[in-house]
Amino acid sequence: VNGAEEVPIQKEDMEDLMYSLKTIESRSEGLIRFLNEFRNLTHTPTPKLKNENINVLLEGICLLMSKELKGKSITVHKSLDERIPEIPIDRELIEQVIINLVKNASEAFDSEQSEKNIWVTSNLDAKKRVVITVKDDGAGIEPEALTKIFIPFFTTKKNGSGIGLSLS
Repeated sequence: VNGAEEVPIQKEDMEDLMYSLKTIESRSEGLIRFLNEFRNLTHTPTPKLKNENINVLLEGICLLMSKELKGKSITVHKSLDERIPEIPIDRELIEQVIINLVKNASEAFDSEQSEKNIWVTSNLDAKKRVVITVKDDGAGIEPEALTKIFIPFFTTKKNGSGIGLSLS
């Protein structure tokens, strides 16, 4: 562009940008598949399993959502166990579940709450099974709603669809 000033970009920033673009591309493909599968709620998609590093997946999700979460003054704490082996998962379906959980966690805070935290962890349990945890320090779920949160179309949010947790 005429008169535009060239600004050099650091190698680390370029690598972050490339990683972010790849994550966005992967998510776009996953969302297209998700929407196609969503057409029929009674049909559970057949997982397409492939060995994946769950920590890479979690890092990508945290990076993808970091700007939105920072905008809400939410701090994300990651604790990813490096000993976790690759495991057979359907990356797109697991991404959708984790993104939904992080998104729900980000909506769990009171407006007056000064400190807002979300923890994303991976570890191996006593039986060497991979465990992923998404936890927040928000207000929590009302006891009467707790029994209904997995029912399709049930929601406690003004703009919620009630499909996120049931599909997850």
